[in-house]
Amino acid sequence: MKIGSEERVRALSRFGSKPGLSRMRALMNRLGDPQRGLRVIHVAGTNGKGSVCRYICDGLRANGYSVGMFLSPYMTDFRDAITCDDEIMSRTSLDEYTERVFLAIDGMLADGLESPTEFEVVTALALLFFSDSPVDFVILEVGLGGRADSTNIVDDCLLSVITSISLDHCAVLGDTVEEIASEKAGIIKAGRPVVNGASGAAKAVIEREARRKGCKSIDASGIVPRDIVTDTDGTVFDAEVGGKAYARLRLSMIGRFQAENAVCALCAFKILKEDCGVALDEGALRAGLSRAALPGRFERVDHSIFPVNDRETSSVGNPIVVLDGAHNPDGMRRIAETIGSLFPRGRTLTVFSALKDKNVAEMLGICAGFSAKVIVTETENERKASVEELREILEEVRRASSALSVARDMAIKAPWDATEAALREREAYDLILVTGSLYLIREIRGRLRGL
Repeated sequence: MKIGSEERVRALSRFGSKPGLSRMRALMNRLGDPQRGLRVIHVAGTNGKGSVCRYICDGLRANGYSVGMFLSPYMTDFRDAITCDDEIMSRTSLDEYTERVFLAIDGMLADGLESPTEFEVVTALALLFFSDSPVDFVILEVGLGGRADSTNIVDDCLLSVITSISLDHCAVLGDTVEEIASEKAGIIKAGRPVVNGASGAAKAVIEREARRKGCKSIDASGIVPRDIVTDTDGTVFDAEVGGKAYARLRLSMIGRFQAENAVCALCAFKILKEDCGVALDEGALRAGLSRAALPGRFERVDHSIFPVNDRETSSVGNPIVVLDGAHNPDGMRRIAETIGSLFPRGRTLTVFSALKDKNVAEMLGICAGFSAKVIVTETENERKASVEELREILEEVRRASSALSVARDMAIKAPWDATEAALREREAYDLILVTGSLYLIREIRGRLRGL
């Protein structure tokens, strides 16, 4: 029986993640280097880069431009990561481009070269697809790091955007924010403008790299959003970017940190308009920003679609159910800030999973601080922290804080079972949060969509 395109690509996961561009160069060369000639906006960072991509995409589209976008990781189906004007790659196109890419891979193997990894192949599929599509711009989100990431096969771009930087993927990128910033600054291209959304020591590293390569740089982290109001419907704020005042900008994405992400996008729009000659209307930009949304980022879902036994709700009422892929301590702190703002006296039940190469103890420590109860679970990813490991860490966290030791936490191996268990207790909580790993979010969203 013929193996489907998705199965062929996913089978390459056995090669794991291997930083470096040698395989990607060989593959793209055999495909005719389709990345050349694309008008690319390249986005790296630890947190916020997906949201920044979304804001830039929707701002450009609201101005009438056609936009291809590649995001990682995908949420449900890896075709979700490859969109042209918000339409995901069709299965027919996937089959066509997969066949072309694997013919090139066969040539590489015949020449004794190493096989590309799964992410490298998905990146190649995206770039090949965009090169054949009539897009005005391509937005590429870096997968891991920057310098050695497969998206960095693009040797020129309109501009680079680097969002906030914190400790993550330390085994690959380095043990300090300076080392990690250096890797992410590897996407900066000589003479091309840079939006620098990092702060502190990371900001200085990126500034030095921009100067070394003769790049204009905008300090986005130095632009502080003002009068931020966030609620369960979105975020509103004021900002001044390059001397231009933006009053009461409205976002549908939730959280004070989303205002910072939107400022990065506004800086990118300033560069596109002033340095790249891109015509942009403020009213259209506002409309694009206001409708931008990203799956798995404080994403509200209707808990009535969960097949759990109904019970009478108490005076607390029906809780909000949120999916958020806060996959590192900095992301978890942002979630804590958002929950503290939206539910200052509310009760939260959290379903949590994480990869073992993350700082799980710190993540769970933050999570336990805002959660009356935590249910730990595990994903199917080979890098997962097991449910037993998570339970032990959570117990240590609770013991370290006697004020939190009254919680009756649980450990349930299957993510869907853990989520259903949380919903069965919904009458006692104001918020049910599923978080800690984008792979967990992917699994739960897939079940909700019947995939």
